[in-house]
Amino acid sequence: MTVGENSYVTVEEADEIVRLYFRPYDEFNVFWGVLSEEEKEGYLMRSAQQIDTLVFTGRKHGCKQAMQFPRNCGEDVPSDVKRAAVYNALGFINEDIKATAEKQMQLFKSLGVVKNLRLDQTSMAENAAPTEIKIPLASKTAYALLKPYTRGCFSIR
Repeated sequence: MTVGENSYVTVEEADEIVRLYFRPYDEFNVFWGVLSEEEKEGYLMRSAQQIDTLVFTGRKHGCKQAMQFPRNCGEDVPSDVKRAAVYNALGFINEDIKATAEKQMQLFKSLGVVKNLRLDQTSMAENAAPTEIKIPLASKTAYALLKPYTRGCFSIR
């Protein structure tokens, strides 16, 4: 993994961001803490790839620059972008954990360990959560952090 080519932050920077922004026993801090360095690198690179699919205002700092940031006259990646990359990586981890838990639940159901509970259809409709707006990133927080860099942008196709 190389910052500026396929990632916005090093593993050490990401560790520090997680340490600063999450309580010691917060689930994301725990999830991040149990990963190997190679796994962390994979999530950070995946996060950067997804962030680079967004359309940003301004232009890249250098014409041969591989990634979207730094932009305009800045020479460094803004701290909000670094935080967004970490939050987005944590969003991918969360998605992976949910998918694994769902597979395990299906296995338990198929083995008869968990009974298929029937829910009253009327109570489900009353308690249904409002539909969420689909965002183009794995993390809502990451998207919010990057929003100031995307204002007024559009893509011509």
